[in-house]
Amino acid sequence: MKNILKTGLVSAVAAIVSFSSVAFADHYSIELNRSDNNYNNVLTQYSSDAGKVQDFDLEYNLHDNTLSFYTRITEHNYGDTSGFWMVLNGGGFPHQSSDKLAILYGDLINDKLTAYVYEGSDSWDGGQYLGTYDLDGYYNDAPGDTGVYTAAFDISLDDLNDPTGKPGPWKGAQFGNTVGIWFQNFDGDFSYNSHTGRITHLSWHKDGWVDTPGVHTEFTPWVTTSEPAPLGLFLLAGVAAFLLRRRGTQSKVAFA
Repeated sequence: MKNILKTGLVSAVAAIVSFSSVAFADHYSIELNRSDNNYNNVLTQYSSDAGKVQDFDLEYNLHDNTLSFYTRITEHNYGDTSGFWMVLNGGGFPHQSSDKLAILYGDLINDKLTAYVYEGSDSWDGGQYLGTYDLDGYYNDAPGDTGVYTAAFDISLDDLNDPTGKPGPWKGAQFGNTVGIWFQNFDGDFSYNSHTGRITHLSWHKDGWVDTPGVHTEFTPWVTTSEPAPLGLFLLAGVAAFLLRRRGTQSKVAFA
């Protein structure tokens, strides 16, 4: 009988204890903040006519193939930020690259992010349209010089980085250990074609920029760890208690 109980307990352990996986995705990221003493050393060219860029964060997730972005800009010399464009690559000034890249136009007023094949800052005017995405924009045109503007997005790069139907060598919006950035924020206006989503008009009268040929990124590798599933542990405890009660009952019968 002891052998039967022992066998039953071992079988229960094997059957019930399962493991759940916890995964951390491969991604390259940067987090730049104006309070960092290295800010102006990393960002080799800087202008704040349309506001000061206080935070600039990027994350390129290789596993999910997504690009995440966040920026916070404060008003400076009465310069507001209502929009931006951004071009990224794996190093070197993006607007001087021979690779074919995507340009992303951000509209903080209408919460739109519109992508084109990069052919200059006016790529929206007749250029190859790549799609429209959601942008989480915040525009606070406060009185005086106290306005705060933020923009954030988290988009899939499945279509944007796919070379099909695009000029080559197509790189889209990807980077690795180094990221080159051309980011221009401005105080301006967008208009759109309501049917196609294309930009039909873009103008601005103040601008600033963050421009660098290379910022070293932080790489977080893909890691999968295993831990006992909570449900399995709960069931295991119940089965063990049941088997022990059975054993106690049988012992009393044996000594009666």
